[in-house]
Amino acid sequence: MITRSGFISNSSSTSFFCQICERKEELLGDADPIENDMFCCENRHEFHIKCLPDGIRLTIEELEEIENPNCIPEKYCPICNLEIIPDYILVEYIEITSDLDMYRREIKERFSDLEDLREYCGRNAN
Repeated sequence: MITRSGFISNSSSTSFFCQICERKEELLGDADPIENDMFCCENRHEFHIKCLPDGIRLTIEELEEIENPNCIPEKYCPICNLEIIPDYILVEYIEITSDLDMYRREIKERFSDLEDLREYCGRNAN
């Protein structure tokens, strides 16, 4: 029997990305999202249970009809139902529905350089 210590080159890891808080979780080996307090819907939206508003979280935690908590039905997913709209979906919508050139012109007029723009964005992040 061979015993190894330290880094093993053929080891694997599993990553999960919460589409609500945008945090990435990485676990060694094969892991289910539920082991990391995450749920995944049938449309592959992954999210931490703690990122959900109380009402939605309690509903999902108490559902008995969910046979596989690693793949909850679309009808219970807060992203599929637009109960929660993550930033990436909002950005997709803005890109399609907005005049992005108007924003580019406004940025050029209001700010002297990228540092000035980033300083403004940092001040107004909240």
